[in-house]
This record gives sequence, C-alpha cells and structure tokens, in this order.
Amino acid sequence: MGVAAERELAKLETLLAEVMNLSELGRDVLPALESVLRASGAWLFAFGPRSQPLILGGSMAHAMGQYTHDIFESDPLQAYARALPREAFLSNERNDFDVRAYVRSAAYAEFYRPQSIGFVQGVYPTGLPYGAPHMFGIAVSMPDLDVYMRDMMPVLRCLEAPLRSAARRIMRFQSLETERDVLRLVATDPGVCALWDDAANLVWLSPSAASHLDDQARSALERAIDLAARQSMGGEPSLGMGVLGRPFEVRTRAGLRWDAELSRVRTPEDRYYLLAQLRPSSCPSGAVVALTKAERRVLELLARGQSNQEIGRALYVSNDTIKSHVSNILGKLGVPSRAKAAVAARALGLVAEHGA
Repeated sequence: MGVAAERELAKLETLLAEVMNLSELGRDVLPALESVLRASGAWLFAFGPRSQPLILGGSMAHAMGQYTHDIFESDPLQAYARALPREAFLSNERNDFDVRAYVRSAAYAEFYRPQSIGFVQGVYPTGLPYGAPHMFGIAVSMPDLDVYMRDMMPVLRCLEAPLRSAARRIMRFQSLETERDVLRLVATDPGVCALWDDAANLVWLSPSAASHLDDQARSALERAIDLAARQSMGGEPSLGMGVLGRPFEVRTRAGLRWDAELSRVRTPEDRYYLLAQLRPSSCPSGAVVALTKAERRVLELLARGQSNQEIGRALYVSNDTIKSHVSNILGKLGVPSRAKAAVAARALGLVAEHGA
C-alpha cells in the first residue's frame, strides 16, 4: 500500500471514530470507503423490526430500486449470507461462494449484470445474524471476485475493528435516542405510568407508580405485559387474549383498585415499547369486581383445566348451573373462550399462575 493510500485509509478510520448514527455512516463513511477500496459502487442496507430489507444510501442506492422482492428471495448471495455465522464480518472471507451458480442465477441475469455488478461483498459489523431485526451492513460491488480477494479483502480486514466499534456506538446511540423519545412522550403524564420494551423488560417506572403500586399490583401488571408482548409479536392462538387497549383492574394488597390500560408505543426508529397507564378505579362494580363468589370459584377450577362436569362435582351443583356461570364469566371478562378466560384470570391476578 502506497503512502497516499495509507493516508486515505487513516482518514477513513478517523471518520469511523466519529460516527454516531446510520445517517453519518451512509453520508460520510460510505463514499470514503468506496474510494479506499476502488470499488465500482456501494450501498448501506439495514433490516427493519420485522426483518424487512431497507436501502439507506450509497452510490448504488438508486440502482437498488430495481432489486425487487422476487430477486431478493431467489438471489444466491442472500441465501449464502443467511447461512453465515453471526460473528461473520465479511460475507466471503472463506472464499467458498459458488460463483458459477451465481452467474447462472436469475438474479445475476435480471439485476447484477444489467447494473454492471460483477460481484458483491457484504460487510457485517454489528455481530447480529444477517437478516436479523435492526442488523445493518455495507455492500460493496466490484468487477469480479479476483479483484476482491487480491485488493479489497486486506483493506477490509484492517477496518474490521473500527467498523465494529462504530457499529456498537450506532446501536447504543439508537437505543438511547429511542428511550429518550419515549420518555419524553410519557413524561407529559405525571400520573402512574410504567414502560417496558417489546421483550417485556421494565424500562421506566414513574415516581407515582413506584410509590403507589405494591408487589401484588406489579406482579399483575407484569403478567399482563407478558401477554401483551406475545400479542404484539403475533402471539400463539392459545395466548391470544387482546390485552392491548383493553382496560382491566389491578389491585394492591391493601385493596386499592387501579384501572390499567396497555398501549404499544412506536418510536421514529420503528422500535416498540409497551406503556401501562393507571388511574384510581372510578367503577368499583367493574367486570373483575362484578364476579360473584360462585363465579370466582368456578373460574379458579376452570383455570386449572377442569371440565364443567368436574367443576360441578367439586361444587356439588348441576352441569347446567356451571354452564351458566361459565357464560357469565366469559361475558364479564370480555373473552370468547374458556382457554382465554383462564389466561385472563392469571394475567389479572384472579387465580394463581398455575391455577393452584
């Protein structure tokens, strides 16, 4: 490497040391990287929260508009990248990519060749698996694989440490920005609030919530948040009770009742948080309180998985009476089935987690 090339590389490393977000990576670093590598083109890509591919910038960003979903799904480069270990930094470091199959592929004929792209090298600095939500990287195009192996790979290996460091800063900064945006949103509500991330990890508890909610109330909230997290991710049918946006009651050991409502908050970066907002119960005769003693006992046994006949024998009442109680319970809890009534009962603290 000549003196001029070394200076260019040093300047690039300085740029990388200053990167704090993806826009800087695309605007400042990508052109310099393309110049250092003498590449024919480059683009910055990322995967959204649902693993949808996104093109964020670079000299080839416009051309990538021709890279349709059908090409993406059939592209041998995509299949190869998905099979790489999560710690991979370069997509073809092992030099085992089947170039012949790539050249024979429809993706090559329909996209790469018309765009004068001979080969593409992926650079994956995040440490996340290729295609994982919020994973991002750089794609560099070149005339052929030999040029990459001879000229580009040594330079990219030198840049691995600063690129990975920049990726860590970008991901930390994204997280901080997201939490700051969400906290700014909920800070306008001085009431009883709590915030969880979409994996059901508690992020923030308002001072009012910390002082008013005891362990029993918090446990009921956490069970509901767990269900909401599953619901927001698609949820299993047996866990499909709609807790998001459905008001429910939370009680403390001292008997104080709170009306709680869960909502899903989306940030500008397409990250999601679960927000619980609570207020003192203004309706002591609400659905949960309105369950009679007999209905509560039926609900406890139902949550243990017992049939109507088994519940009737345990309570010494007729099967028709149990059917009537179950119908009333479903109506008061606002759920369509026995299974979802059991889930609701556990989420709201009406029965023990395992029906004990």
